[in-house]
Amino acid sequence: MAVWHMLPFTLLALLIAPAWAAPAPLPYDFDVPSYCQFLADLAATPGYITPQNTTLDVAADFVLKGMEDVPAGAWAKWNITDEAISTFLAQLGKRGELCSGTPPTSSRVFDFHPYDPAMDGPVAAPRSHTVAWRSPRVDVVHWTLSAQYQEPYHTHPLASLTFIVFPAGRTYYDSHGTATSSTGPYTGHHPRLAINCQEPEWLHSIHNTDTHTYQVIRVFFVPLTTSYMPHLD
Repeated sequence: MAVWHMLPFTLLALLIAPAWAAPAPLPYDFDVPSYCQFLADLAATPGYITPQNTTLDVAADFVLKGMEDVPAGAWAKWNITDEAISTFLAQLGKRGELCSGTPPTSSRVFDFHPYDPAMDGPVAAPRSHTVAWRSPRVDVVHWTLSAQYQEPYHTHPLASLTFIVFPAGRTYYDSHGTATSSTGPYTGHHPRLAINCQEPEWLHSIHNTDTHTYQVIRVFFVPLTTSYMPHLD
């Protein structure tokens, strides 16, 4: 009788246990394999972190230290919650272990271009690029693209993490003026934060084809050596 009496409670415990064991959902979208590939490419690029190439763990530590350089109180000003950033920093804190399940199978050096400082986003396209924070490790740029506005052509010579706060429909034009990608209008009201990795970008322009402002925070990682790339004078 005792066994049968306890059976309902045992079944209830089995049903509830998976909920207890399940990890809490992340408060953002973040593709780990893409991040691991980003780290591999960052590590493979001579001059970005060390004079020669380096390891995935060193690249992961480089990115984490850069992110930790941004004042904790600044994120809320950019409409990114403390919960999202603290969770993301904890995830990055796993360093190379984060990539143990999906290690990159190859790496590539960032493309070389003769970047001109006069063509950097905040200089060549100041209406859509505002420097929000700067330190020896990172440049944080608040990118706001008004509805129906196409920004002037510009470059981004540094690798970055992008935090898409409020998306919008847009068309991306490459250095030849060719539309290489396009997205439809965004019709939601409470977008979920999306975090992406971005390698350095050569000449490009983005046209906001939507009815509201496109809002992104970009954290650009400053190279640790002066040999990463030459600049035109």
